[in-house]
Amino acid sequence: MKKLTPKQITFCDAIVRGKSQTEAYKEAYNCDNMKDSTIHNNAYMLMQRSEIKERIKELRQSLEAVSVWNRADSVKALISILQDEKTKPNEKIQAIKELNTMHGYNQPSERETPKQESLKIVWV
Repeated sequence: MKKLTPKQITFCDAIVRGKSQTEAYKEAYNCDNMKDSTIHNNAYMLMQRSEIKERIKELRQSLEAVSVWNRADSVKALISILQDEKTKPNEKIQAIKELNTMHGYNQPSERETPKQESLKIVWV
């Protein structure tokens, strides 16, 4: 396996901590002058590299080995709450919200807003 740069290591660590590819890229690299689409594309391309995938796999395996409770356990517990007939509707809603949060579905979407131009009307 190729040796990773410090920025690539930071990227991998952020992914393993649960950040999205874009968030991990922003954490590892200076993105001040980049468009969101460029950041997203660069993060995707970085994630396609075999040495990056391998490092993330290694990190996740080492965490699984020492972890008493992991993400999969959380998902299983929340799903069991949803499937239990005795669970109250508001508890099911809360479990769904938590699952959505865990999977990043509640993240606000980033959009570029067009610049508004002012229009000056001159009456002749």
